[in-house]
Amino acid sequence: MTDIALSRAEVEALCLKAARGAGMEWGLAEEAGFAAGWLAARGIDAAAELLDHLTQNADGWPTLSPIPAPVHWAASGAQLCPIALGAALSDRASAADGPCAAPLTTATVHQPILVIPFLAACVKAGDTALALRCGEISLLIDALGAPFEDLARLSHLRSAALSLHPMPATPRAIAPTALPRIAPKPLPGLRRWRGTPPCPPPTPHAKGPARRPATTTER
Repeated sequence: MTDIALSRAEVEALCLKAARGAGMEWGLAEEAGFAAGWLAARGIDAAAELLDHLTQNADGWPTLSPIPAPVHWAASGAQLCPIALGAALSDRASAADGPCAAPLTTATVHQPILVIPFLAACVKAGDTALALRCGEISLLIDALGAPFEDLARLSHLRSAALSLHPMPATPRAIAPTALPRIAPKPLPGLRRWRGTPPCPPPTPHAKGPARRPATTTER
């Protein structure tokens, strides 16, 4: 079957709704949409990887959240959620135990390709790059992400521990990207999650400040 061309916004909306339907809280569901859209904009179809992650972990999100600590980050469960890990790393990018300040390792991460957009966001504002070791795969992540070939290799790795080392960034040309495409196979699964929200949306008084959607150049 022919892959389906979607805009980045369409990929993000589909994956956000699927993540929310699978039980992720609103903030993490938004981050899941961001990660899938970021990868799609760079030629990596991560819809199948996100669907696999949602299907395997729909009942256990709290146990997959990272516990930040010096040197090594882990979770109370058997493995880390790449979305929760990526969001936490991004929030603590320049903290003393963050990825841009000192080397750190993590416990096993499920679908580690989904962490890459957050690592790129970590280094975007500074002059730092991150050397990532994931299983047998090594790649360098800068503000543009990583070369397509490295991302494609990592997308085939279902789970692995991560090792991150900050290092000076070097300029790199921006590679042109085509319209994001999604293979048709995972779409029914994503749409199934999208159609089964676990609870009603938060009431207006419970919402935080309005969040302006990030543009491609910002993220």
